[in-house]
Amino acid sequence: MIPSVRFRNWAYGLSMLPASLVIVGNCSGSVWVWMNVVFSLGILALLESWLGDNANDDHSEFRDTLPKVLLWSHVALTAAMVVSLGYLILYNSPSWVELTGAILSTGLACGSGAVVVAHELIHKADRASKWAGRGLLLIVGNPYFSAHHILVHHVHVGTPEDCVTARKGETLYEYIPRSIIGQYRQARKAEISLQEKKTGRASWRRSHLIQNVIISLVILSLLVLLKPVFALAWLGVSFLAATLLEYVNYIEHYGLERHHSDRVGPLHSWNSNRSISRFLLFDLSRHADHHMHASKPYHCLESGLSSPQLPGGYVQLLYLAIRPTKWFKTVDPLLPNE
Repeated sequence: MIPSVRFRNWAYGLSMLPASLVIVGNCSGSVWVWMNVVFSLGILALLESWLGDNANDDHSEFRDTLPKVLLWSHVALTAAMVVSLGYLILYNSPSWVELTGAILSTGLACGSGAVVVAHELIHKADRASKWAGRGLLLIVGNPYFSAHHILVHHVHVGTPEDCVTARKGETLYEYIPRSIIGQYRQARKAEISLQEKKTGRASWRRSHLIQNVIISLVILSLLVLLKPVFALAWLGVSFLAATLLEYVNYIEHYGLERHHSDRVGPLHSWNSNRSISRFLLFDLSRHADHHMHASKPYHCLESGLSSPQLPGGYVQLLYLAIRPTKWFKTVDPLLPNE
């Protein structure tokens, strides 16, 4: 294996640092619960601007072992994060400052780790991976993403039928509630249509979306019985993880349009080759290749230099997206037809 390929595979291990910091912080309590907030929003943002791009496309075989091991490690890490949060709440009686830090740190790690890994797993062909991805999303309180992403987003990306595609001139604050509500509606509609085609009638019992909502409510009820503050913290983590997911959705397709008759191509997704985004997020930033070849594993995605390029990495651009005027001024001129 050539050195650049070996580096690429091991570099994805960066994705495990936020979850590891959360577990250590939650188990230690005190100011340590804030470690991942400082790391994810501060240190990573600085590193992303300093390290620049890595557009190398050398990769190993589709079935290489290490990339799979790293993905499945996140299943255990995510469960451990939630358990460590429970440990902090049930046995340490944290102050509200500590609890806030723990929620923010855990939510950030779930949004940058668990959700991204779940996205990769639900695209796999084997049932075990699909169920693991769905389970990861339920652990972090997200019942809607798996159903919508496969049935709607990948089919209608860039068209008005996809609520996840952000419109030109739409702020992040307008987009997030529209996207989340739209994903529930569109996912349910797509499930009903699919069931009617297969069996002639729709049943809520076979709806993954409804099943996921019920399971989420059961989890919440159990946490309330265990300790109401734990349930509140889990809701906070879920909210933050969902917000980060929608932020990523926002920047991945902002302002890019596709006609129904056009095939999905390199111009329908924003790309970024920033090193931190690439290896922290399992090459999610090579988004155009993912949409063109949805079954391609993350470690084989290519740079897509013909795609529109974001003016920074995913961590950096968070600070731009929360300032709509600055976002429009920076990104709108980069749109393909501008």
